[in-house]
Amino acid sequence: MRILIIGADGMLGGSLLAQLKKKDITLFAFSHTKKTRDLTPLEITDHEQVRNIVVSNKPDIIIHLAALTNVDYCESHEDEAFKVNYEATKNIVSICKKEDITLYFLSTGAVFSGEKKKPYIENDVCDPVNVYGKTKKKAEEEVRKLSSYCIIRTGWLIGGGDKDTKFVSLILSQLKNKTPLLRAVSDIYGSPTLTFDLATVIIKLIERKAQGTLHAVNRGMATRFDITKKILEILKSEVKLEPVPFGYFKENAKRPTMEALDSSKLKSQYHLSLPPWQVSLRTYIKSLI
Repeated sequence: MRILIIGADGMLGGSLLAQLKKKDITLFAFSHTKKTRDLTPLEITDHEQVRNIVVSNKPDIIIHLAALTNVDYCESHEDEAFKVNYEATKNIVSICKKEDITLYFLSTGAVFSGEKKKPYIENDVCDPVNVYGKTKKKAEEEVRKLSSYCIIRTGWLIGGGDKDTKFVSLILSQLKNKTPLLRAVSDIYGSPTLTFDLATVIIKLIERKAQGTLHAVNRGMATRFDITKKILEILKSEVKLEPVPFGYFKENAKRPTMEALDSSKLKSQYHLSLPPWQVSLRTYIKSLI
């Protein structure tokens, strides 16, 4: 099997590469960063460059992870967000269709409105409230034009070590700097998901030739206040924690109030499930100490 990863330099890409290297496959990994031993630079908005790379490497499967995921940045850079998240994906779909390649595409709970009172399932109506969610929704629509694809929606990613630029990394950095008081949003719900767990599931889905749209997240839902509280518990920290409403940090983009996902279909159709988020968060935090 020949697998080509686009966006392999991110948090999830790092976890996927580490696990795929142990498999008996031919692996090609591309990233937006400079060339390394494992990664080759690729500008995904350069459609001809992408086409040439895919055609020359002849993969059976493309795993497309590359995206602008900073929600507030996307909101104030709408054209760039659509160019990277939607138009580049549309081009990759076109190539996959012509070359008969299966596409595994990473998406998000941000495609939903957030008005639901419980985690979203795959068939719920997509009605995003911000630019980021709109770009991913349109990208999903393109992917569904293929005869062989798997869209994997996931949650708030945790992991990546020094590659982590997301919420958990921010909290750990504040604790390292001896911040006396932490504040975290307590009225937005999501699905914290460890990159190692998600990478493991993606590989098993590839092995089982999964098709369609699936949600893959660690079990349970949480606010960022809940996540911070658990981090403090794991580290036995006595730093004070204060809940704040969304908007306190003057975010640029709206967020779905409910962004958590239900992974029941993953379990019922493919007999796969991820551990509770609290367990995986503890595992990750302990690995950093």
